[in-house]
Amino acid sequence: MRRSGGLVAAVFFAAALAFGMPAAAGDRATVDEAFEVAQWEDPGPDGKVPSALQTAFDLLRQAQDALAAYDTAAAIMLASRAVLPEGSGLEPGAVRTVNAWSRQLTGIAYALEDRNREAVAMLRGAVDLIAEQPWDGRSRPSLREGLTGEGARYLVWNIFIRLAQTALDIGDRELGAAALDVARDYVSTPADRYALLVQRAALLMRSADLAEVEKAFAAGEAEARAAGDEENAALARFYASVVRLHAASRAAAMDGEGQEMLDRAREAAQAAGGNLRQVEYILTSAVWQAVVNSLPHQTVLPVAREAFAIFREGQRAMAGYDSGQEAARRERRRFMESYLDTLYEAAEATQP
Repeated sequence: MRRSGGLVAAVFFAAALAFGMPAAAGDRATVDEAFEVAQWEDPGPDGKVPSALQTAFDLLRQAQDALAAYDTAAAIMLASRAVLPEGSGLEPGAVRTVNAWSRQLTGIAYALEDRNREAVAMLRGAVDLIAEQPWDGRSRPSLREGLTGEGARYLVWNIFIRLAQTALDIGDRELGAAALDVARDYVSTPADRYALLVQRAALLMRSADLAEVEKAFAAGEAEARAAGDEENAALARFYASVVRLHAASRAAAMDGEGQEMLDRAREAAQAAGGNLRQVEYILTSAVWQAVVNSLPHQTVLPVAREAFAIFREGQRAMAGYDSGQEAARRERRRFMESYLDTLYEAAEATQP
């Protein structure tokens, strides 16, 4: 069951965004602000939100909550019910904003289900609804007037950062780079900085330029430190150590990089504090990288045991959930395989 050393670090960075960001990033207050963009575009004749628009808002909020719980089936169903028809009598800009939000949530749900080509198509459709004209996927799009304020920033950011991720997942480097170029203009929070950092690394990794990837993480660490964001600074150091491990592995000259990577993972997990999902992601990824790069089992096992304890907590938390939880379970199965690999090697080493 040994993993091939040919598995590239790009896989790690592609997975990093899905674990590091919530399924639908942002809190409810920001989501509500985004819906207010559409309300501003069509306040109704008496200054109240038209009932059809309010119904769409309510459905999209429910879809957002379903995504946060990784219930993708419910999210897709609710988002589809929120779609407003053209010629409904509502202001066209409001209809397009609501429908863009629906496509964005559906695209994220598809990505969580590993339906990445469908996710890209859905997110491209969301871009077309917020742009003045259909986007070619290469140039910078001209966005519609009226998409201003924090709510609009949140909507545009989510569409393009998720499009960058899924485009890279299907190997469309040009589309990923174009989407990332737009997303860069809408960074606002530490979570945004983290997502942009990981996606930029994933893009650079596809060119196999490990030195450039390491520089990107060094810059990300400096930016996070300047903002007082120690959690993301620690993550950047961990990611940089993964890159150094892969560089040393390619050169067949590993000398302490494996232990450094595991140490950086523990530091990043400690900085994540009470965010158990983030801690699980960091330690799980460290174990996986260690197995891929054939580190000695005695080096890996202590971190693997820490990760497994948190893994079990996550599994218990999901007990009894319906099939919508399958997207989260898939990622955990990968850890289980790596953990069993490590235990198998440890058992082999103790046999006479």
